[in-house]
Amino acid sequence: MLYAFLLISGSVLSALLFAEFFYTSSLKPNIVFIKEDLAFKINFDVAYIFYSTGFLLGFSDIDVKKFHRAIFDGGVFNFVLLRLGASPDDYSDFISRSGGGTLGKVDFIEALMASCLESDKNIIGISEIVGVLYEKDKTFEKFLFDLKINKKDLIGAASWVSNILGTQRAELFVWEKGHLSRIPGMAKDLGFGYTFELDKYSVDITGRSAPAHLGTRRKEIFAIEDALSKSGKANILLVADEGSGKHTVIEGVAKMIREGKIAPSMEHKRMVLLDIASIAASTKSKGNFEGLIIKIMNEAVSAGNIILVMEDLNYLVKSAYELGSDFISLIEPYLAGARIQAIATSDQIGFHKSLSRSGKVTKLFETVELEEVAEEKNLLIIEEVAEDIERTSDKMFTYQALKKVLEVADRYVVEGVMPEKAVNLLDELAYSGLSGEGKMILVGDVETFITRKTNIPLGAAEEEEKDLLLNLEKYLHERIVAQEEAIRVISESLRRTRAGLRDKNKPIGSFLFLGPTGVGKTETAKALADLYFKGEEAMVRFDMSEFQGEEGFKKLIGSFETGEPGILSTKVRERPYGIFLFDELEKSSKEILNLFLQILDEGFFTDFSGKRISLRETLIIATSNAGSNIIWDMLKSGSDISQVREKVIDAVRQEGKFSPELLNRFDAVVIYKSLGPAELVKVATLMLGEFVGKLKKQDITLEITEALINKVAKIGYNPVMGARPMRRAIADKVEGIIAKKILKGDLKRGDVFKFTDEEVNNL
Repeated sequence: MLYAFLLISGSVLSALLFAEFFYTSSLKPNIVFIKEDLAFKINFDVAYIFYSTGFLLGFSDIDVKKFHRAIFDGGVFNFVLLRLGASPDDYSDFISRSGGGTLGKVDFIEALMASCLESDKNIIGISEIVGVLYEKDKTFEKFLFDLKINKKDLIGAASWVSNILGTQRAELFVWEKGHLSRIPGMAKDLGFGYTFELDKYSVDITGRSAPAHLGTRRKEIFAIEDALSKSGKANILLVADEGSGKHTVIEGVAKMIREGKIAPSMEHKRMVLLDIASIAASTKSKGNFEGLIIKIMNEAVSAGNIILVMEDLNYLVKSAYELGSDFISLIEPYLAGARIQAIATSDQIGFHKSLSRSGKVTKLFETVELEEVAEEKNLLIIEEVAEDIERTSDKMFTYQALKKVLEVADRYVVEGVMPEKAVNLLDELAYSGLSGEGKMILVGDVETFITRKTNIPLGAAEEEEKDLLLNLEKYLHERIVAQEEAIRVISESLRRTRAGLRDKNKPIGSFLFLGPTGVGKTETAKALADLYFKGEEAMVRFDMSEFQGEEGFKKLIGSFETGEPGILSTKVRERPYGIFLFDELEKSSKEILNLFLQILDEGFFTDFSGKRISLRETLIIATSNAGSNIIWDMLKSGSDISQVREKVIDAVRQEGKFSPELLNRFDAVVIYKSLGPAELVKVATLMLGEFVGKLKKQDITLEITEALINKVAKIGYNPVMGARPMRRAIADKVEGIIAKKILKGDLKRGDVFKFTDEEVNNL
């Protein structure tokens, strides 16, 4: 009102002076506290709290209840609570119920300054205020604890809200140099030419409204702006793999041009993306291709305001070469001038294999390699991205949900790099239809979404899963005979994982199964995949005898020379959650065994292209027949299983099958016992039971007799192969007889059948 009065009274100068006073004294931080050689300021929100409570008047103690009420009335902390998934009404009720009390002012100020120093700041904001209150006021700490809010999240959410408000307030200061330098000029685009042919084979990305989250690659976007604006002859080559942020950078530059926030020399530039597919479809010969490219480049030069975007330059050069054309030589005269600029992209392999070796490419283009953003900056980045998404959706993210998005995107989303993986996940969440409380996206919503997307169980276990985990040994023994130790260690590993007690930087579990063939090593993995991972297809099996020598190593992780991805890399991307079974591990090459040292210790390996491939959500089982003779002899003589393990491990080490380092990396080395007559009968019973289930689906009942079980146990056992031939024996003998009876019409739907003694003897 005072401002309006001054204007009405005609005192424009007085009004401006008042506005300047308000700007410098309220919105801009002022020095309030000085400690030694350091000066600390307070921001607008803290100034309101201090003025409301008379904080800066005298040295009396702080009235805690009055201080909380001033924080509530200031309004900013209410937004912080919303970002934490809490209600401001709860805070108001807490203040009303609070018994009051006092805090020492000098001690409080010292704590505020110490908090600033910890975070390398000199401005005291709402995050410092509530952080110190959390430490000093135990009733406030208890209030937040009951809401499941810890100090770290409290300060983080407060900092986020402060950043949002700071950005909004900065927009008010239009007279500052940073804003004035980016005010767009008028009618600067009237002097540029038309581009009919170029428009047919390109897309103008400056004009499209696709959102670009500048925060993810702000540094690179501004670096490109700086390079292109300083010299008309500058061209950029962005080098990064798919999903690492190349498109974000390009869209970011286009967005700055579109919104008039670019450097003056780049105003009214048009960024056009060449449609390589259309060009290839229209040109079948070298002459046609070169003629069209020259026509496009001539138009771009004539226009005078074109930034040409060429995605996958390495493939474009290769395609032109197949037509007999040198694409770089074709565009060199144009890009060497100042009338047209270009931004090209390439993946890492294409750049290092071909483009980096071309003198013309290195001369024409300034290379910008996109690196993964530092982990500590990721949260700040997705806070900004979340604000952008919230403006176009009807959803709001809590601070804890953002932290969970970062965690699960890094851990469970396979393709791409951080923080782009988190950005994409935020986008998907905003439009997924999930929201725990109205339009608010909570931690539980993030976990539910990831579970649906990857089948990886997150959050609290449901009753069905709890029952399975607590009784996993019993359920596994319905399919696996004996081998109690193996069943026990695997079950305990999965229970630790779901209880959140395992090392998250390693696989879910890693086990080396030692024992003779046909005793249940592979069947254990299959049963576990079916029971816990919801299907045997969740088990990926590798026959390690196929991965010997240098070629075997390349086959597993990929080849830089050919660009072929490795089998292991591909399978992990396809199924990041499941069981990976490495049969006969001892037959693989030394390089692969060394690779397993890293996989078992750190939970990832680096493939041929330099990408980290994570196996942290997999259960790794390796099998080996090493030491089988020792196992057989010692168990036959009545030795204890622990004695057998020590003897076998010593023998395996001495034979050089596995190094001591590798054996120690496994969570457990499990000895599988040879099966005796009693165990073979149980195996036969289980396998025949599976066949009975198949017949049930055709409404035919097969009665299993003791004679049939004993016969199958006898004919299905081989001293060398163990019980492995048993399934084949059932298929050839038992199923064969049943199949003939069905085809002859002797066995029909609704019938009950039992093998006669003669039929059993003839099996």
